[in-house]
Amino acid sequence: MMFSNQKFLQQQNEIFHTDYVATIAFDLDDVCNQFNQRYAEVLNDTFGLSLTIEDITEWDLTKVVPPYIGPKVYDLFKKPGLFRYIEPAPYVVEVMQRLTDRGFDIIIISDPPSGHAYSDVIFGDEPYFVPDDNNHSNPCDDKRAWVAEHLPMIPKSNLFFGQQKYRVRFDLLIDDKPDTFELFQKFGLPILLMDKPYNRHIQTDNRITNLLEAEEKIYELLLYAPV
Repeated sequence: MMFSNQKFLQQQNEIFHTDYVATIAFDLDDVCNQFNQRYAEVLNDTFGLSLTIEDITEWDLTKVVPPYIGPKVYDLFKKPGLFRYIEPAPYVVEVMQRLTDRGFDIIIISDPPSGHAYSDVIFGDEPYFVPDDNNHSNPCDDKRAWVAEHLPMIPKSNLFFGQQKYRVRFDLLIDDKPDTFELFQKFGLPILLMDKPYNRHIQTDNRITNLLEAEEKIYELLLYAPV
């Protein structure tokens, strides 16, 4: 695999007096953390369901809940703290630390949903939360706080928020979203697909099942690849 970012990385190292060997981008939700596990808990508590993460077989969540819920399934993305209090993915801390120690520039790139202001906490047909001055959500700040707590080796300046991830400079992306993977394939950009029930329709040799496998692939593709 050729370095897609090598010229820029060399310039970056010269300007900032760093010595990075490559830039690796990680998606946050369900790659670095276990978002769907937390989301399923909230979903079940709210609507009296019994879904597991293995039941989330579609990226479009309206297709995995009963029809009476429909688009309200996305209202829960505005639950205060939903993106803050999530368990880390297995191995994420040690893998990130090893990659950092080996000279990789690690960035986090995530597409957060919209939050709401303190005066806009009632949505859908029912008020899910009691409105008060502190009851509002900010998914971007929740994600920043999560990374600061669980992945302190990653500078806060290395967090990027946006949907069009192909516009950011890096040598390899690890992501779970089917559309992102397929778009990167069309562009010929390097990406590893984190295995999830909702992306198993994709046939690829670039599938990984955990971050230890991601680490092995990173070394294979970038650390020992000829420049």
